[in-house]
Amino acid sequence: MLDLPLGDVSLTAAAIATVNILGPADGSDPRTWLLAALEVSGVAVHLYGKDARPGRKLGHVTAIGDDPTETRARARRAAGRLTGKETSDEQ
Repeated sequence: MLDLPLGDVSLTAAAIATVNILGPADGSDPRTWLLAALEVSGVAVHLYGKDARPGRKLGHVTAIGDDPTETRARARRAAGRLTGKETSDEQ
């Protein structure tokens, strides 16, 4: 786009999962639960600094690992913590 080099695009892990963070129905701010989400190992939380409102995309969680199912579960767990409704590993 800007005629800049793309950079290294090689894989950094066997499995990578990203889960979007949408504003909870009650309008609460996911930053409230940031520390709980960061307790999930191998995840990175990216919040965009937007004002929270129901359904608005406020950020995303990225997890890396070796197993796709386990990696996806960790990303969902951290995202669930950010929205006040932690999901189980089976989902």
